[in-house]
Amino acid sequence: MTRSFIVIQEYISVRLIVITSLIATIIWLLIACLRFTVGYNNGILAFGGMFLCFYPLLILLYLLLLCKMHSRRRTGYLYLVLGILIVLAVSSTIILGVSLTVWRIIDFKQLCILLYATPSIALSSIFKRHWRKIAAFLMLILPLLSVLSAGFIIIRGFYSQINKLNDLEKARKISYFVFKSTIPARKLPNVLKLLRAGNDFLWWVIFGVGACGEMANVGVKMLRDVGLEAMVVAFPGEDHTFVQVKINNTWMVFDPGYYRDKIVTWNQRINDRTREYGNISYIAAYVNGGFTELTRKYVPTDTIIIRVLHNGEPLSGACITLTHKFLNKEVPIPGNRLCFYTDTNGYVTIHLGPPKYYEKASPYEPYFKIIVNGKDSGIKVSSTGSHRTQYIEVNL
Repeated sequence: MTRSFIVIQEYISVRLIVITSLIATIIWLLIACLRFTVGYNNGILAFGGMFLCFYPLLILLYLLLLCKMHSRRRTGYLYLVLGILIVLAVSSTIILGVSLTVWRIIDFKQLCILLYATPSIALSSIFKRHWRKIAAFLMLILPLLSVLSAGFIIIRGFYSQINKLNDLEKARKISYFVFKSTIPARKLPNVLKLLRAGNDFLWWVIFGVGACGEMANVGVKMLRDVGLEAMVVAFPGEDHTFVQVKINNTWMVFDPGYYRDKIVTWNQRINDRTREYGNISYIAAYVNGGFTELTRKYVPTDTIIIRVLHNGEPLSGACITLTHKFLNKEVPIPGNRLCFYTDTNGYVTIHLGPPKYYEKASPYEPYFKIIVNGKDSGIKVSSTGSHRTQYIEVNL
């Protein structure tokens, strides 16, 4: 075993790891500075971030290339280690593809962590002395720790700059900061869209890829950090998420993707969205793991009363969602992976705006399918926005 370590260390040293890690750290810090300070949010930065995420694996591939130049007799152990790790990387990629489409037991974030951590641990374990193991591992995770630290330092510095401003100006500054620091997912190839942060703030700090949903989640956190009351809201039937923030005891709209550094009234946001697509079918505010319906407050609706029966008996606690196509994408109401739940008598009441849009929203469906406990009931519902009441019974 001692001889194996000597052979391996002919190809890898702490110096090699230090140099590659410092290069990766400098490039990743440059990417972070371009995003947060300059506001450069080109897709090239997303590609660079993804590439750097796998750099420990690249070191392993580099070692394998070196092994090709030497005798197999002396490098059998190293081939074995590298072969196992490469098989692990390939199998992890296959697992990702299967899981995203079938199993759904692992997501891209978990795969990135796996492909970053596994080679890092393997490379550091090659060294015989403990201090070398620790030094190698710390250097391998240095780029990740550095970009997180730089991101938080920049964000904290930004908070200090806006601390003395009034609430409206704070919200405006944060809106523009979020806008310029987010790499638009819509402009990226599909493989880079896997870097979208969702509701993970740390992931957004590292990669910055997102759309309206990511900007809303980041915006809510930053607004709350400076003492403002804010919550995520959405037009789920039209696939758009934004923020409502309380300014001088009035709820205003914070929507960086549309207004950049402007905070607008609810009436303006409703009017602009209606002018763009024709109608708004539902409005929800998400808070404390649930949601509050806001639709009736801002748009004309119909009242949809759905009763769910099972073998002729009322079914309480049934999970109901409404889905339709908007811009050729299947979108659910109430959104955010939530449901309407029937009461003890099997009833649920939904206030629905008219899902009829301009041609710009095509292809779309001017109705919603009623989904009960994850299964299509075969019943469709629409709304005229004329304040009428519709009664629908679903028999399972």
